[in-house]
Amino acid sequence: MVAGAVRTAQALATKPHRESKRNNVPTQIVNKHQERFYVEHIAPALEWAIVEERERPDFIVREGQQQFGLELIEAFNGPSRKKGSILKAAEATRQKRISNYQRRYTERGGPALSVKILGDPGEVELDQLIEKLQRCDFESLSIGEKLTIRVGEQTKVFATKALRPHWYSVDNAVGWVNPDASSILQSAIAKKVKQLGQYRNAVGSDVRLLVVANHIRASGKLAIESGTKIDTCGFHTVYFLPYPEDVHILR
Repeated sequence: MVAGAVRTAQALATKPHRESKRNNVPTQIVNKHQERFYVEHIAPALEWAIVEERERPDFIVREGQQQFGLELIEAFNGPSRKKGSILKAAEATRQKRISNYQRRYTERGGPALSVKILGDPGEVELDQLIEKLQRCDFESLSIGEKLTIRVGEQTKVFATKALRPHWYSVDNAVGWVNPDASSILQSAIAKKVKQLGQYRNAVGSDVRLLVVANHIRASGKLAIESGTKIDTCGFHTVYFLPYPEDVHILR
């Protein structure tokens, strides 16, 4: 493990993950801004500098006096379908629904709130939440003061007066960490190695792979044991980033 990257995520107590043939198909990062964010996160610890942002591979990076191509892929916990991670898709659907109600509340003139939703409310519960928030006297509260609201039988909401709105689901962030994700990493490498020849033709023989697992989301809570051995399948080096923790170098 390379020291220097900020370690802020708390690892949750977990039980070992049971593998199946349907599990752990990695999904590629599609947001270029997010790709760059991950590379910049680990760059100080690895003494990297981004030279060029491109495609196939995603970046040209300088390390000391040499340059290399860097490709990224994001890996997820749990079963997958053809279009990608089932858990990641559920998180996206849940957040999209919550964001739609955030906009509705803002359009009705409500003050900026940080809204933390514990549970998985449907449209009926979210309609009730909007009504209850509108009846609350947030104007008399100071920034940072919080109210607790119950919606339905299983949803609890923590609404804090804030400088800017931020609504999110606690369920999207809470989950157990898979403590031995080596098979998931190997699947990610196997997916990308199919294009390794194309990467080499574009940037030369030194092509490296960064596998990202976003610990901020339940779908990305992956870890590997110290000393884990990975077949790099021809990549010069494979890096594993359990963001926001330290990056691992796998050779």
